[in-house]
Amino acid sequence: MYIKSVLPQPMCSLLLVLLIGEGAFFCITVVEYVVVSSEMLKISSYYCFIGYLKPVDQDKDIVIAGAKIINNSQCVVFRG
Repeated sequence: MYIKSVLPQPMCSLLLVLLIGEGAFFCITVVEYVVVSSEMLKISSYYCFIGYLKPVDQDKDIVIAGAKIINNSQCVVFRG
């Protein structure tokens, strides 16, 4: 019965499917953002932040190289 009502209006049916898909994607995105944000707040309470790396020259992003130097440093202790 449903197929008989859908076949004469293929464009309307396509738009309805696209609208439902877009709504579902939007809901998933919002829920994902809320979950990730709350988990990041939980995790941030376990770590003590003492600074951040900032590139000296905006044209050259050498933050990764700085992170490697800090990771190999004897002066920094990473808690496990």
